[in-house]
Formats: sequence, C-alpha cells, structure tokens
Amino acid sequence: MRIRTGREPGPGRTAGALIAALWLAAAAAGAVGDPGLIPPNGAAPDWARTGTQKVYGPGELYNYIDGGAELFLEFGFEALTLQHFHKGGAELVVEVYRMTDPAAGVGIYLAKCGREQRDPDIPARHTVDAYQLMLQRNRYLVIINNLAGGSDLRPVLAAFGQAVARLLPRDVAVPLLKALPAQGQLPDTLRLVRGPYGLSPIFTFGEGNILSLGRTATAAVARYGDGAGGDFTRMRVDYPSETTAREAFRKLVAQLDPYLKVLKGSDTAVVFADYSGKFGVVSRQGARLDIRVRLKQAPALPR
Repeated sequence: MRIRTGREPGPGRTAGALIAALWLAAAAAGAVGDPGLIPPNGAAPDWARTGTQKVYGPGELYNYIDGGAELFLEFGFEALTLQHFHKGGAELVVEVYRMTDPAAGVGIYLAKCGREQRDPDIPARHTVDAYQLMLQRNRYLVIINNLAGGSDLRPVLAAFGQAVARLLPRDVAVPLLKALPAQGQLPDTLRLVRGPYGLSPIFTFGEGNILSLGRTATAAVARYGDGAGGDFTRMRVDYPSETTAREAFRKLVAQLDPYLKVLKGSDTAVVFADYSGKFGVVSRQGARLDIRVRLKQAPALPR
C-alpha cells in the first residue's frame, strides 16, 4: 500500500513552487479536525485511546508526512485528525484525512492503495493486510497503521475499519470513475489526477502543470490491454468549457518536453514518439482531451 513510482522525470520546479505557494497560503490558518470520526474506546476489545488527539491543517501536513504531503495538497486537502490507540504493548494509529471533495478522497485512495485486499465485513471501499488498513468513503481517507507489526492484529484492524465505516458520512457517486470505458481496462489501474505530482508516475509531457489540471479539470487515467500481450495508458480530461480545453491543448503542444518528438499534428490533435520508441496521441473534441500513450505503433492523426 504505497504510492507507486514511475519511470519518467519528476514534476519539476514549477510544480514545487505551486505546492509551496499552497503551503504558505494555508500555514497561518488553524485547522478544524474531525473528532467525531475517531473510533471510541472499545472499537476492538480492550483497545483504548492514548495520548492527545492531534489535528494537522494544509500548512502543517509536511510536519507529519515526510515526502508525501504534495500529493494530498494537489488533490485538495483540508485536515488530518490523528489518534493513537493501545492494548498492552501493541499500538495502532488512526489517521482521518478530510479532503475537499469526494473525487479528491477517492483520488488519493487510488494513488496509495495498490492492489486491494478486501474484508467482507467492512462496508466501505478499503484494502487491508496485517500492517495497515486504508479505507475511503465520501471525501474521507482513513488509514489505520499497526505500529507494532505482526499478523495477529489483522482482525483488530478489521474491527477498527468497521467502527470507522459506521461513523463516516454516506458515500456519493464520483462520475470520473466511469469516465473511461470499462472494456479492456486492466484491474487496479484506474487513477484520478489533479496535477503534476499525480501525473508524474504515469507519464511526463513536460514541466509543471502542463495539462492545466485541477479541481475543475481532473484526469481519469487507466491502462488497457492492446490485444498483443502489452498495454497502453489512456487519459481523459473534461474541462469547464471548450475554450479552456483549447487553451490547455495549445499549452501542451507549446511546452511539450523535448524528448517527445512530434510526428504530425493539427489544430486539434498531435501524434508523437517518446523516449522509449513508443508513441502517443492527444486529441481535443469540444471541452475534452483524449490522450493515449505508450502505444506500440504510431496512430493515425485523429480528425
């Protein structure tokens, strides 16, 4: 259950400056936590809270997550509520992350969960093993860590997951999860992307927020089988208007990374070869960009 790393370069200085600006803008604001979403004493037999409950806002998240706060901030993060629990010498820590909206909640979950392992008694989207439970509903991501290690605490993690699920608000539909066709989509590859940190492990088109992503323009991304034993990656971005999509396409073409060689293009599409000898295509139709990368053969230029 870790954020996967990619083969391409990182998001670059422009993205770092953007995240730093978000951090500075939020640093002075006090965060309001979600104490009502922390399980009570006895969520699992004889387990009790220990220590002081802590709350981290956007400007403080770097103090808790070393090297991973940027992705949370990029998706849209509001507050982390943290509480330790203990039983004898064993200890769990419950982390409740409140994101700005349900798409941010499921987006950060998909970025971190890896291949899901389910427990039939937990009534929320989740994955669980002996060391960690990760659960998502509505705009919340909940992570419960087994600090002591040891597989004997998996039933306890499941009990805590059930307790948290009873406290979380009702889930809502996130249309972006169905933005891409299901046919041919490889399991556990669907992702949502709101900026360069999320895009970097998938593909690098250039420096900074080159696809002009954000809360109003979130990319749905998944891998698909190519019918010959390989796969390619497909992305779809719906922008607020045709004008913003047109500007996003122009920016992408103008700032395309030098290692991507343009083979042919038009006012609404571009085909390129990448550094590995594979191909990609970006096309705009109305307010939407449709992108395919890591293709084995150069595609025709879309009309």
